[in-house]
Amino acid sequence: MLGGIAAVGYNKFLPREPVSLTEYGVGTELDPIYVTAHRGGNTQAPENSLPAFRSAAERNYYAAECDIHRTTDGRWVITHDRDLIYHFFSFGKVDEKSFDELRQIKYSNGVNFWKYKDEKIPTLEEYLDVFKDSETRPEIEIKSKGDEGLEDVVKAIEERDLTEKAIVISFNYESLVRIHELNDKIELWFLLNEISEEGVKKALAINCKAISANYKNTTAEDIALVLDSGLDIAVWTIDKPAVVKQFYEMGVRNFVTNKLGY
Repeated sequence: MLGGIAAVGYNKFLPREPVSLTEYGVGTELDPIYVTAHRGGNTQAPENSLPAFRSAAERNYYAAECDIHRTTDGRWVITHDRDLIYHFFSFGKVDEKSFDELRQIKYSNGVNFWKYKDEKIPTLEEYLDVFKDSETRPEIEIKSKGDEGLEDVVKAIEERDLTEKAIVISFNYESLVRIHELNDKIELWFLLNEISEEGVKKALAINCKAISANYKNTTAEDIALVLDSGLDIAVWTIDKPAVVKQFYEMGVRNFVTNKLGY
């Protein structure tokens, strides 16, 4: 089954008709896997764009991940790279621009970008609105460091009654600490390039639900360390069913992908 980054056996938000990967020997009705669309459905539209997120929701991914940065005037917008050149062929950095300045630029890279001439860089609020009436969960990666403006992230989630549906993830531990302080009902995932005992302890200290790790640096011993702690584990970013199967057999049930299910 296709789903998203979620706790093993946590079926509250499981899509009604998830895509099956059972033909590859991965997942069963009683033991499903959960798959998140990395930066939305980026094989259909530019990554981190509203069309990409709508595509992920239409295909019943369990979750659709986005990346957020904060503008100079305090708005949270969605794009992966701090530098604007890659996706928009525009000079400058997201966090050095005002919201109005960013809304003037257009996508100049990514799948089918020329079809979306009127699309603007999305706000966090616009992204969350995609999932208000969807089975797919919003999964928000905080890219900015520190805790400035995070009350606005929590407020946007709360105002849309998504507190129990949204997932917040980050490499920045202090950001997760602040989210936990603001609303301890929001599900947290600690991102790690390499799993360590220290990382597991820090995740447990703020009641994270899971560790989300780079699959290339993750061993069977790492997986056991996380699962034995009571945390769940997700791995990113896997695009081949054979690799999913390898990690499935080691106990992983949560995967992030660019294209599985398309």
